[in-house]
Amino acid sequence: MPTAPNLPGRPLAWLAALLVLLLAQTQTFQRRHSITYDETIYLNLALDTIRERAISPEFPALGVAPLPVLAHYVLPLAWTIDPGEKRPSSQAPRDGDLRLVRVARVVSSVVAGGALVTIIFVWLLRRRGTFAAVLGAGLAVLSPTVVAHASLATTDMTAAVLGLGGAAAIAWWASAPTPARTAACAALIALAMSAKYSLLILLPVAVIVVVREVIRRSGERSRVTIGQALGAVALLAVLVPPFWWAGHLFARGTADAPASAASLAELATVDGVRAFALSTAPVLGLRHQLIHSREGEEAFLTGERSNRGWWYYYPMTFLVKSTPVELLLTVCVAVFLAHGASRGVRRALLSLDTALFTLLCVAVVLWAGVTTSSLDIGHRYILLCYPVLFVAAIDRLTEALGGRPAVLWGTAGLLLAGQLASSLSIAPHYLAYANGLAGGPSRVWTLLADSSLDWGQDLPALREYLDDHVRGPVILSYFGTALPDAYGVRGDDLEHLHHPPEEYAAIAISVTHLHGLHLGQRDPFERFRSLTASAQPGYSIMVYDLSAPRAREALHYALSVMH
Repeated sequence: MPTAPNLPGRPLAWLAALLVLLLAQTQTFQRRHSITYDETIYLNLALDTIRERAISPEFPALGVAPLPVLAHYVLPLAWTIDPGEKRPSSQAPRDGDLRLVRVARVVSSVVAGGALVTIIFVWLLRRRGTFAAVLGAGLAVLSPTVVAHASLATTDMTAAVLGLGGAAAIAWWASAPTPARTAACAALIALAMSAKYSLLILLPVAVIVVVREVIRRSGERSRVTIGQALGAVALLAVLVPPFWWAGHLFARGTADAPASAASLAELATVDGVRAFALSTAPVLGLRHQLIHSREGEEAFLTGERSNRGWWYYYPMTFLVKSTPVELLLTVCVAVFLAHGASRGVRRALLSLDTALFTLLCVAVVLWAGVTTSSLDIGHRYILLCYPVLFVAAIDRLTEALGGRPAVLWGTAGLLLAGQLASSLSIAPHYLAYANGLAGGPSRVWTLLADSSLDWGQDLPALREYLDDHVRGPVILSYFGTALPDAYGVRGDDLEHLHHPPEEYAAIAISVTHLHGLHLGQRDPFERFRSLTASAQPGYSIMVYDLSAPRAREALHYALSVMH
């Protein structure tokens, strides 16, 4: 089998250099961006957990899997702060939040971001050598999407890490499903499901992979017999639920679903077992997410608003927010699969090695889930696709070109140079990245909103612009949970103006509000959408000069709608 050329130096030194580069980028992002919407929610859940010394009942009530919050917030903060009084809602901010979230962000960058790069590096190192490991992990480190979510203390990066780790565990388990490997695989799948409920997809992936392994080895003296496979799947099904509950610290019940079936007598009945299972935190959290996914939420895509979503929402966000290199790698993987399928789909699927087949299954099942969901609120829901893409594409590329070192070196150089150019073009506003085919970050507001672009992160950029360019009072319609005052942003809400409208110099509108989302079914800024903004601080907030007659007319229309 052709192999990639060797790189000088020890693999650990290359990995360390890549991790330093990732952390340098995340630190720059963190210094320049305000708390995002979800970070306030996770901070409040963590403070409740620290205060009560138990998992907050709000976790399952909100459909939030607790593991990332425990790792990024509770563990680093539990022994250093007084959680204070319970806040009136999970979205309620307070002074001092920025300091606490900064700690959680650093932990997230080091633990989650570092773990993702390390898994990609080690996976490719073991299969293709140092060259492939550095190339694959380097593309991840320079990916605006990866850097953005490694910079934030949310659930998404941890879920991507455990999703990729779960895929590796499934491939390892399916090749020889012994009881010990089954237990280890069940534990890792349960951890992943404790980070994000959508990672329930790992369960069908595990079944598909082990069944395919039995079929593939049916003509050989296989280590995996049908009986072993069935026993392993049964044991996996038995072990995942208690491990999953352990990932929730064995929490039960919520304010609107109190714990039940607590006695041994009740548990002796089928109804008692069912009631007990339905009262556990993971089941309640998953139930909330399934309802949320089915009912949907206000969403925006290419000029349209919907509560039911679009099947093509996530394919569109992938096309818009992936770098040219990432799109090229996607095409390469598609070509590879198409070439294999030309000899017969069944033969192609059976000829793939277990690791690559597992990655393919994860991608297919994930895309099947997101395209049928009504919850279309952010590109981050397909974050796992990126590490899967880097591993699969570089694995195939280094095998295909391993016999032609000069071509491989040239290709690797072009890929890294292209990814670096994309990263530098948007730094440090990685969350707002959009490729040139979509018009770039300055035009992405016409295509996407919410956490794909506007998560409340650009108050520092807004302050800099207002300080340098605006003289006079400002109207602010901010989509986020951070306190604008904490970042030096002073502005009046549209419904609570302290001056006559004619006295305001500018209006700053978050892109999500500009498109009429999360404003109580009102669309006050409709007329502003046809105007050219004076500036786009951080790309997620639009500033309009109110001295212009058309902007003044748009303001009066907005006031009439809001009042």
